[in-house]
Amino acid sequence: VQVAVKVLHPAVAAMVDADLAVMRAGAWALELVPHVRWLSLRESVEEFASLMTLQMDLRIEAANLDRFRVNFRDSPDVNFP
Repeated sequence: VQVAVKVLHPAVAAMVDADLAVMRAGAWALELVPHVRWLSLRESVEEFASLMTLQMDLRIEAANLDRFRVNFRDSPDVNFP
């Protein structure tokens, strides 16, 4: 039986916040270059930040497991705890 476990390590939120601060600063600096503005780097970083926040909320992960369990209830090869 293969198993996947998601573990939220201590201080991971602080590390993600620090990384996002660097990404935000880099995006801001790069958008000072006129030919780079069309990339919307700051908006991309904010979207990434939002997704990372969701990934760290294990309550959302639990809700997703419930949804997968229901969606795959008739599949004998897939099981969600």
